[in-house]
Amino acid sequence: MLKFGARIIMIVTVLLIPSTYFTKASAQGGHEGHMAHGDHGDHADHGGHQALSDDEIKKRMMKWIPGADAKIGSTIDGNLSFINQDGKKVKLKEFFDRPVFVAFIFTSCPHICPTINQNMAAAAKEARKKYGDKFRLLTISFDTIRDDIKGIKAYSQNFTTEPKFWTFGLAEKESVDKLTAAFGFSFLPSEQDIWSHITMVTVVDKGGVITKQIYGTKVDSQEFSDALGAMLGKK
Repeated sequence: MLKFGARIIMIVTVLLIPSTYFTKASAQGGHEGHMAHGDHGDHADHGGHQALSDDEIKKRMMKWIPGADAKIGSTIDGNLSFINQDGKKVKLKEFFDRPVFVAFIFTSCPHICPTINQNMAAAAKEARKKYGDKFRLLTISFDTIRDDIKGIKAYSQNFTTEPKFWTFGLAEKESVDKLTAAFGFSFLPSEQDIWSHITMVTVVDKGGVITKQIYGTKVDSQEFSDALGAMLGKK
């Protein structure tokens, strides 16, 4: 597992973030201010991204989580695709035969993204004791500018030795906006030439229906298991 010395600030809900949060994030490299907006039209052209200041992130943040919440109950287009860690193009519907927990990350992230993956791994380990392999995990990089398949595969090996249970992949440049928007996930570059994005894991039921957004880096094991149990307990 990876080791990280920097202090991690947990994002439980936007309303609990103090005003000093963004000042601290800026001093530590800016990445701890992960959030996003609800309108993907602002970043349809990745080459034209304008970095957001901390003030601009604060102005927008109240819109971001409601945008993700609005996706709960929606059915994801199973024909949306990405490239997996082995370089194969796969469609999301290949993962909809059972519940799946989905996280979007970028591999050069110094703190938040690895923490999400680590905590998702811990939550899944606990859930497997009760539910076995009746679910799966999926982590996709949205950074089509700097990430590549070789890097994704190397990154995945920090977290799993079971690529069929936990798949890693990379969004395609031509469809990254549609793919992330389907999950209610948004992202923008920050002032420090690094991505700012909403911090969450999306819970998707069999068939591709979003049932829950788990916010923050903690990925609480009980919340994870309860969400899974609710899906598997349906008649």
